[in-house]
Amino acid sequence: MKDVTLFAPSNEAWSDSNLNNIIRNRERMREILNLHIVRDRLNTDKIKTNNLNQINQVPTLVDRRFLYFNIFTNRDRNQTITVEGGGVNATIIQADIAATNGFVHIIDKVLGVPYSTVLDKLRTDPMLKYTFNIGSHGRFNEQLAEKTKRFTYFVPRDRAWKNSEAVYPNALQKLFQREYAQQATEILGRHLIVGDRAFTMGELRQFANQTAELPTVRGMLRIRVKEEDRPEEYYLQPHSFGEFWICFEGGTRI
Repeated sequence: MKDVTLFAPSNEAWSDSNLNNIIRNRERMREILNLHIVRDRLNTDKIKTNNLNQINQVPTLVDRRFLYFNIFTNRDRNQTITVEGGGVNATIIQADIAATNGFVHIIDKVLGVPYSTVLDKLRTDPMLKYTFNIGSHGRFNEQLAEKTKRFTYFVPRDRAWKNSEAVYPNALQKLFQREYAQQATEILGRHLIVGDRAFTMGELRQFANQTAELPTVRGMLRIRVKEEDRPEEYYLQPHSFGEFWICFEGGTRI
């Protein structure tokens, strides 16, 4: 490969006991390794530039599977880059190792092998702090640790809450107060589907050209799917109250 970037899990990341059975599966291992490879020269400067106005995402060697990047700045103005793939969020712990045909970045987790519950994901993902905090007030989040049920959660990220706050400042401020936990639960419940199965984006694509009604914790969610020609991302577009259009463009991000 002339232009390649490898996101290489550290030795410590590979020692995770959750990977024991995966390592013995040759076909599964090949898929996981390919999820860490990008056909482009991606140094941290390029990742930061591409991430200025959106969550940067790039295709991997696995068909229709993408990596998603985010940058966080702490109080000392130091920046941390995270990369998510296959349901795992990893941090780049050693960046920009130059090679003749690209770059290597060492990350602290193996991508593509989810090992946490939905609640763990909310608790640890820095993009979902607002939704986690709002759900904590009314004990809404507690159900998300249940391992015998399956959850499909359309989770608003922090930027979504901030955008809403600009339009409805008083209403959004109340949602972060414990005395309004019931109202917060009502809203979050409209985003959560609970059952004996979870819906992947590929399965939701089956609803193309029709309206599907999925039961949420707080009523029905009507979903329509629209496929576009442009590659690399999915998005949810509000259609009317209680209904969403899901437009597929080849990726896996909502």
